Amino acid sequence: MSKRERAELVGHEGELDAVPTSFRRQEKKYSVRLRPFDAAVAEIDKVVPTYCFRGNHHVSCLRTTYFDTADLRIYREYLQKRSVRRKIRVREYGYDHEYDPLCWIELKMKDHGISTKFRFALPREMLEAFLEGEDVWADVRACNPAKGLEQVYTALRSAVLAEELGPLLQVRYNRVSFERQEDSTSYRLTLDRDLEFELLGAGVVYPMDVLIMEEKVDGPAPAWREDLLARVRAKRMKRFSKYANAVEYLSSVPRAAEYLSQRARFPTVPVSAATAVGLTS
Repeated sequence: MSKRERAELVGHEGELDAVPTSFRRQEKKYSVRLRPFDAAVAEIDKVVPTYCFRGNHHVSCLRTTYFDTADLRIYREYLQKRSVRRKIRVREYGYDHEYDPLCWIELKMKDHGISTKFRFALPREMLEAFLEGEDVWADVRACNPAKGLEQVYTALRSAVLAEELGPLLQVRYNRVSFERQEDSTSYRLTLDRDLEFELLGAGVVYPMDVLIMEEKVDGPAPAWREDLLARVRAKRMKRFSKYANAVEYLSSVPRAAEYLSQRARFPTVPVSAATAVGLTS
């Protein structure tokens, strides 16, 4: 794969050399009560321009696979309201339900309300080898020319191996993104719909009828922000995690609850990484 082909797959940030391996920003989540979906998109676009994914595609599809220990340690950290906690996930991007051959391995840290995300791209066919402990640094380096990558790769590899993490839950949804640069502020909104959660290995899938908007601000909040939130009837969700919300709901479904219980008792039979990201489908 050439450098240009790799850059085209990244899509959102343009040239792959410019894609950062870490982000640090304030994030807030809202439920959007303005319906239908297209009306909310049109209202936001009046203030914050819609971002087109790879040319003319303004709706992208995302597939995120969350990892946890057999006893759900990462989920329990969220329930305990720890001021410092983390999530490890694999994220795939695409459009029209066709996903790119590159996926992103991410470590997301939350520290007293500030989110920091570390990540690197990896060919999807190499994911299972990475999760099983194989050193795939050469493949990672070929896909990620950005500086400072080796430290991110080492930290993520150590976390996966030391904590015996395995794929637990997959979240799929469609997203429209909006971006605006103003003075010293980078302002980004994402609006997610068609959320669907799957408990991997249990065959339990459920949809969630809600519009989730995430606000990501790097710099001072712009003056027009409050008016925009009011126009789309955004309601702040102070503690909302797609992953935690799905696990909490599924724990009340008998079939899913039994699976989670068995997974805790017999942690030696994990869901394969290939199945988790659809390589065997």
